[in-house]
Amino acid sequence: MKIAVASKNPVKIEAFKRAFRLTFPQESLETSSVAARSGVNHQPFGEKETLKGALNRLLELKKLAPGQNYYCSIEGGLVEDEEDLYVFAFLIVEDENGLQSRSQAARFKLPENLASLVKAGKELGEADDIVHGRTNSKQGDGTVGSLTNQLITRTDYYEHPAILALSSFTNS
Repeated sequence: MKIAVASKNPVKIEAFKRAFRLTFPQESLETSSVAARSGVNHQPFGEKETLKGALNRLLELKKLAPGQNYYCSIEGGLVEDEEDLYVFAFLIVEDENGLQSRSQAARFKLPENLASLVKAGKELGEADDIVHGRTNSKQGDGTVGSLTNQLITRTDYYEHPAILALSSFTNS
């Protein structure tokens, strides 16, 4: 089974690999990745912009990596209510026949020290690196890893919604 992921980020690639291995344990997987552009702000705000980023990545992936059985994209974003800022992500999987399934990662609140940096224009990964004294956390355990003391890594965070997106292909 050939799958392509619209990212070069090892966290996102591994999350989809895990989801496919669990969902299709009898299949051998051939995974490729492409740095597909989102066409939205580096730090998307709101569901509409975040979903648009995931869809744009998927469209570019299909052009750059034709002939796959499945195409996968993730776009992380932020939503704000009256007082707080929340992290979430959209995940999309599309099969070779054009059947598409979407899921959303759980939302979690950002503490004020991170939220204030993001509101000031920093991308979440950069803000996380500043607050937690790290480098390139978005390709590691991510903000979710920092905030949960590594009980949930960024790969873990994306794995379950990836499985949920794949459920449309196994339970029609």
